[in-house]
Amino acid sequence: MELWLIRHGETEQATLKNYDAQKKAPNPPLTSKGKMQAQSLAKRVENIEFSRIISSDMDRTIDTASYLLKNRKVELEIEKGIREIDFGDLCCNSWTMFPDYHQKFKQHETDLPYPNGENGKTVWKRCQSMLESLDFESDEKVAIVCHGGVIRVLVSGLLNLPQAKRFDFGRPVYHCSITRIRFFHGKGTLHTLNEHSHIVGICESQILVEPEDEVKDSEKIGNKENTGNMD
Repeated sequence: MELWLIRHGETEQATLKNYDAQKKAPNPPLTSKGKMQAQSLAKRVENIEFSRIISSDMDRTIDTASYLLKNRKVELEIEKGIREIDFGDLCCNSWTMFPDYHQKFKQHETDLPYPNGENGKTVWKRCQSMLESLDFESDEKVAIVCHGGVIRVLVSGLLNLPQAKRFDFGRPVYHCSITRIRFFHGKGTLHTLNEHSHIVGICESQILVEPEDEVKDSEKIGNKENTGNMD
């Protein structure tokens, strides 16, 4: 089997207006650039025969995945277990509110949770129901449209690496990028990481970020200086 881990397209700014109380997370839609990225992604994979296309239950992933469904007979499967990492207090605040903890967190010696949020182990655990539905001994190709932090968690978990090592993958994980993991006799091998040649020219707003930050200070709800960077 081959897993295609795909991040959603660029989104509008996360604000209280698009905060989803039921899902306890911002749920902004794709920007016009995000839609262009999704269209380019669909063109990139149009000849790939996916047996399944799975998306998290957030609008940005569902909208991105919908572009992949064109001229396919598969139906979109929604899996809430692959939502983005819960950044806890960082959803509405910045790391500057937690200077001492941030210093400890960014050492990545252990898999620390975000302040009042999740860590990699917690996310890996809630991804299990989706993973258990996969046939790793098959020749199928499965697309999973999710989030940058979840992609890092899945890569680390599927390669049997400590979750603290997930920050080594992608700086950043580009919007609509593709990461592929191939399985032979049940063992995963990283085939491509953060492939984004199909969106070159429509991803300039994504800048190099420090590896300890899955959520940047400018991504907090209500910060008017940033648009289009929801994980």
